[in-house]
Amino acid sequence: LRGPIGIYIGSKTPPEIAVSVMAEILAVKNAVRLPRETEVAHAKALHDDQVVG
Repeated sequence: LRGPIGIYIGSKTPPEIAVSVMAEILAVKNAVRLPRETEVAHAKALHDDQVVG
């Protein structure tokens, strides 16, 4: 197990989060190696670094 789960697609609503999670589950099931940029924690950190506030 690992977390956070899901592929980072900018999900905000529960249905969008479900799509993100299912996409990662299917990728693992089908042995698809995803680039690190799609991992939620990594992508969110990049996004947060780009926000100037």
